[in-house]
Amino acid sequence: MVRLLATACTVLLVVAPQLTVGQEASVTQSPAISYSADSAGLQSLLHDILEAAKANDATKEGRLIHSLVMPDDATWFNDEFGPAFGPRLSKAYRGAEPTLEPEMRTIFENDAKRGWLNPKIIRYADAAEVDSPTDNFLNCMDEPAPLYQTAFINDRPSFEISLSPGENRVGSRVIAGDLDGYYVHAGGTFRFVPENIFFLLPKGRPIRIQVGMDVMRSKKIHDASWSYPQEAVRQHIAGKVSIHIVLDTSGKVLQADLLEGPPILGNAVLEAVKQWTFEPTLLDGEEVEVETNLEAAFQYMAGK
Repeated sequence: MVRLLATACTVLLVVAPQLTVGQEASVTQSPAISYSADSAGLQSLLHDILEAAKANDATKEGRLIHSLVMPDDATWFNDEFGPAFGPRLSKAYRGAEPTLEPEMRTIFENDAKRGWLNPKIIRYADAAEVDSPTDNFLNCMDEPAPLYQTAFINDRPSFEISLSPGENRVGSRVIAGDLDGYYVHAGGTFRFVPENIFFLLPKGRPIRIQVGMDVMRSKKIHDASWSYPQEAVRQHIAGKVSIHIVLDTSGKVLQADLLEGPPILGNAVLEAVKQWTFEPTLLDGEEVEVETNLEAAFQYMAGK
């Protein structure tokens, strides 16, 4: 087997015998694992995984590695990237999940064999201060949440890659060094997300433009109307409501909020508006997000 030690700048070719990774242990139910939501917490978690691997404690190692996987009910992708991007990333993560734990186990066990037990933790939180592509990943978030990487060997992430004779790098796999992706804090502990999941994000967050509702009405594909709430009629509640609407690049309602007016009337309008769909709006040939405002009037008439 041929191994490559790859960093952002160099590739070192080394010939060595193939390593045998210990048989994977089953993961049993255990109390929730919690580490502080900072670099020190991630450092502690990784140290515990590597020490368990070094001691051949397969049960503890498996439990800790399992904690790095997003649970099925995780909402992190939607929470951070919104309904426009989150579902796509979540679906891709679920597709990668079956091989995720075995791959992490292989890398951690080989790191432990090499004595790599205390990686440097790199934290990214400000898109203006980091390089591509990490800056784009942060920019695509609704509210930037820190991303973390490790550096076991140098000051930057690096990977030891396995190549069988005759293989090229397309068919290679990482067997030691740093995991190829990012750690995030979600659901009370750290999770690992492969970098290729984030590459499903657009190159830049879509531009959002303001368009009047008089224009958007002509672009409406699916409509839904509202009715005068019976409770509002009973209480003789009338008046005007103002709704702020945000459409995603496909023309679906991304967000709708009541700006002014009685909540009982505003909620009736919101329920209808959230069902609307529009033709995508283009700016210089590119689909963009749209903001628009809607006003609706409710007039109480005695006897109605």
